Amino acid sequence: MPREEVAEMFRIVQEKIEELSEHKGEYEAICGGSYRRFSFLLLKLFLIPKFRGRAMCSDLDVVMSRRDEKPVIGFLAKLLKSLEGILLVEHITWPKPESNGGESYMGVCCLNGVFHRIDIRVIKRKMIYQTYT
Repeated sequence: MPREEVAEMFRIVQEKIEELSEHKGEYEAICGGSYRRFSFLLLKLFLIPKFRGRAMCSDLDVVMSRRDEKPVIGFLAKLLKSLEGILLVEHITWPKPESNGGESYMGVCCLNGVFHRIDIRVIKRKMIYQTYT
């Protein structure tokens, strides 16, 4: 899918995160996966330092955490319920706790009549940059 579609889906997810948060900016979300990966071949061949990701992405990968380090268990289920009918159309897995104190989800979303995969991970703040890179 084109990067623009990934950006639009991520914008919808971010808006819902803010709506559900008790305080503005309580959660940080990053759009990861092929959307954020460098194309090292292009960087080597053409020396394009501003190239941040691929033109086409395979799915939407979201990594998020609480800025205040409080437990994250439970928020993901609320987020998914709020996205049903707007973006989400099918659940592959329901949020399941991970050994590191976070949660993960896999599903199918639809934007403009086109179906795409979506993965969301909610993790502890100290792990967000390790997970996303």
